[in-house]
Amino acid sequence: MALAAAAVAASRPSPTGLPRPLCRATVHPCRPRRFRLEASLSASTPAPAPATADEGAAAGTCPVIRFDMADFTVADRVSVGLHGRSDEMIFEATVRDPSSELYGSTVVLRQLTSSQAKRRGRRALEVGILGNAVDFHDNDPSNSAVASNNERRKMMIAFDMRCAGFIMAKMVLRELMDSSTFQKFKSFLNKGNDPSCLREFLLPILSQNSPSGNIGLQMLDRHWGAGWNLLALLLATKSDKRISCVDALRHPFLCGPKWRISPTVNVVRWGLGSTAVRLAEDYIYGHHQRRRLAYFIELMEVLNPNSSTENWLRLLPGRWCLLYCTGRHIGLTLRQPIPRVFISDAFLTFAEAPESVNPILSLTSDIGFKIMPESDWPHDKSGTEGNLSITTSARITPGRIYTNAEDGKESSSRITSSRYLGGKWGKAAKMKELPASLPTASVNVDEDEVDVSMSCGSTLNVKSARNVLQEVRTQTPPEMFDLSKIVCGTYIDSRLMVLRGVNGSALLFVRSNRTSDP
Repeated sequence: MALAAAAVAASRPSPTGLPRPLCRATVHPCRPRRFRLEASLSASTPAPAPATADEGAAAGTCPVIRFDMADFTVADRVSVGLHGRSDEMIFEATVRDPSSELYGSTVVLRQLTSSQAKRRGRRALEVGILGNAVDFHDNDPSNSAVASNNERRKMMIAFDMRCAGFIMAKMVLRELMDSSTFQKFKSFLNKGNDPSCLREFLLPILSQNSPSGNIGLQMLDRHWGAGWNLLALLLATKSDKRISCVDALRHPFLCGPKWRISPTVNVVRWGLGSTAVRLAEDYIYGHHQRRRLAYFIELMEVLNPNSSTENWLRLLPGRWCLLYCTGRHIGLTLRQPIPRVFISDAFLTFAEAPESVNPILSLTSDIGFKIMPESDWPHDKSGTEGNLSITTSARITPGRIYTNAEDGKESSSRITSSRYLGGKWGKAAKMKELPASLPTASVNVDEDEVDVSMSCGSTLNVKSARNVLQEVRTQTPPEMFDLSKIVCGTYIDSRLMVLRGVNGSALLFVRSNRTSDP
């Protein structure tokens, strides 16, 4: 009967008796060479034929040693219910096959009786075949297995880093200790969403029961959102994108201000975006805040990591939530209009147009609003909900944006700030001089085919609907209503996007995963 073995050390006298079919074995060889080998086999399954040489060759390089039941001398000692599991039985045995490298070693055989225990055994087999990363360290260049061992070692380290990410998330965010919340957290990642958007996904969950502020959220937001950056790198979907052990130990979130660690450009870029998002989340914007936000957005544009058109077409599809606009802000307080309209959320959605030869995207602007009661609207933000939707198509082409007013007279939008080289952020980005122009993605909107629709939860006459539409347009950046005023995109990554309007104003967006929200 084919069996497998796995484990750690100690040679003992040979016990006798109790030969019965088992399903898992753990070996403890007292030898310098290390083994980690596992397999599973049901007790009720008939014994399979021994593996042939062809079968072994087809299986490829695999650190699993196969045994027959006759290769063991099983002891008469048995343990039932390991760690409270009554569906497992543990036996001791000794390898008595003289040709085996484990000859004379004491092993542990585990019989799995229930289907749940067998599933655990299969999972243990899948993980156990990987082994430990240190077991695959081999510096011998003549060894043909070095390349495959290195790849396997990288896989194991990446798996361990992802596990460390889950542990870190539970340690910092106590809400994830709740099984239902943690299941939503895992579901968000399993659906292929980028872990860099975790903050926006978890923010409603973390804020609903913490009126004074969530402690875990504050910890991860410290040092320009370094905690969220480390969490995103640990939980990266692709294993080759996960952070290494050395880089994780040198990350600013773990080192803090006490150790002087030079941040990478990616960390600086993340810090700029996180700081801009935190400032944009404030309700009231003073002149000082607005200047800082404009400065951070311009720095992000200079450090854009995905300036090519191919990267824009890859990252652009999806739903983006408008956070901030550097243009003019018009609110309700001083004007006292009728009707009182409160803008809730403004989204910009890019989708690939079906059956299009050229890279044409469908562009939709969704503006949610509420018509509040006129008497107590400063204190009562409830009201009739409505939505304004504008749909058109756009083509993305290469373009440039000029940093000086003298250059590029054909460009209608320019970065006018020249404060990049000074201050903390300029030094961290290691910029020696301001570039004369920056590559962008020009957004060419089709002005001939535009669909505008407005829906409301209550019945409005023509005059009231016109007044509501006019108030929505007054409070919304003009680029969100007239999409042809969007000139180009100057920054994009998996989390944030910056678009420039025809008047030079910048619109900061964050990727929205509301469809995955609880």
